[in-house]
Amino acid sequence: NNNNDNNDDDGDGGGGLTMMNIIINECNSIETADGIAKLSDAISCNGNIGGIHLHVPCIQKAQHEEYDRALSTFLQTTNIRSFSISSSLTHSTHISHALATNQHLETLGLCCKALDRDGDVTEVARALAVNKTLKGLALQSNKITNIASLADALKQNTGLEQMLLENNCIDDKGASLLANALVVNSTLQSLNLDYNKIGNDGVKALAHALRVNVGLQELILKQQQEIIGDEGAMYLAQSLCVNTSLKTLHLSDNNIGNLGAKALAKALQWRNKTLERLWLNYNPRLGTSALCALVMAVKVHPRLKHVGVSHGNPRIRDADATMLLHALVHYTHYDRDDDNEQA
Repeated sequence: NNNNDNNDDDGDGGGGLTMMNIIINECNSIETADGIAKLSDAISCNGNIGGIHLHVPCIQKAQHEEYDRALSTFLQTTNIRSFSISSSLTHSTHISHALATNQHLETLGLCCKALDRDGDVTEVARALAVNKTLKGLALQSNKITNIASLADALKQNTGLEQMLLENNCIDDKGASLLANALVVNSTLQSLNLDYNKIGNDGVKALAHALRVNVGLQELILKQQQEIIGDEGAMYLAQSLCVNTSLKTLHLSDNNIGNLGAKALAKALQWRNKTLERLWLNYNPRLGTSALCALVMAVKVHPRLKHVGVSHGNPRIRDADATMLLHALVHYTHYDRDDDNEQA
């Protein structure tokens, strides 16, 4: 077991252990229902601990039901604010029931095949529709394909601020369902769809939603297996002309060329006043003309602080990039190598 993150407690209890990161490399008692019950008792005696992350690779198959019930009881009887589990051998039914009634949990992570069936997503969605306290939900690396129930839950939920869905199997149809939810939802601030199967059609639906959505501040569409191209970028450019909430747009590792980048630049130059970060790194079809258009946008845009375009773009000559970089530093904070915020 590895317990880390000794930070000062925010409450009256002073300093102490506030976060436990428990990584199971070999089978031991934490992988049993009795072990979870003992962990719950220990946390109840230590009011400082606010978060638990469990990485549990080898729960015995015969103990799945009992283990999931124990996790549900754990979430219902402790006051932790953050809980995540990475395991390919758990199911979410009982955890979802706890989520529906829990009044303390603010972030929940069910990652790395913790949801291995679409039915599991449905259970989580049902809980999300009625939960009032959860602010962050991480469901990455679960091979999720059926997103309909989760999208419907977003139409009802009024508290969730961040949803992480990267590294799943969400396609254009799934993106359209999420877009329909964004038309209604005004509280979600960050949606991460990195490394899914969304193409230009899915981006078109999301862009349409951005025309009316007033809450989303960050949209991550990096590295789509279906590859977002100029068409998708132009749809997003049209939405940026009217959107007033989006601050970060991440389109790295796709196939956007000069036409798409110029459309984005034109929207930022003439219409949009709120975007702060635009990432287009590792789009190898971008050329110097696209970079010039983005420079013009940076010169007049009141808030654009970060623009990433140079990585993996062989058509941009070093001399041109250097010249344009020197021009950019007079207007905003521009770093050719700065892609760390959304790494």
